[in-house]
Amino acid sequence: NYQVYKYTYDTAEQLSMNMMKKLAQSYVPNLMQSGANTMEAQLQEMKSRNRAMIDASVEEQHKIYIRSVILTCSATVIGILLALLAFAVVNLSVVRPIKKTTKNLDQIVADIQNGHGDLTARIEVKSSDELGRLANGMNIFLKTLQKIMGQIVANADYLGNVVNTVSGSVDTAS
Repeated sequence: NYQVYKYTYDTAEQLSMNMMKKLAQSYVPNLMQSGANTMEAQLQEMKSRNRAMIDASVEEQHKIYIRSVILTCSATVIGILLALLAFAVVNLSVVRPIKKTTKNLDQIVADIQNGHGDLTARIEVKSSDELGRLANGMNIFLKTLQKIMGQIVANADYLGNVVNTVSGSVDTAS
């Protein structure tokens, strides 16, 4: 339509230059106005289509934005829940056994320091990890200490008997 309009315009211009103004004046209103009206209608239609495409694109972008917000919020909530779950698992599998073992060991040490220690007391071993090996090592230490204390008591009794024998011999000699 633009080319038809341009052709009509160029023709009208040629007619006007060739001193055929009357023919040019009759030519212009009919053909050029018709071409201009057609182009204007087509431009309005293009404008409407472009506006509709832009509106559809904006709507699609808005939907994508809403989905991404929902996805981000969901991922954040899931991340927080996983962090809480990890905290609970670590607390149950690491922190509580350490606290329990430390409490048992502190009680045994406090009793030994007060002179009322029960060397037969042992720390409960529930695992074979580092904490379990540490508790097992403490139990071996307490068992060894118990044996040493038993030997000291036995030797003290033996020395007591020797002293009594020597004392009896000294009394007899006296």
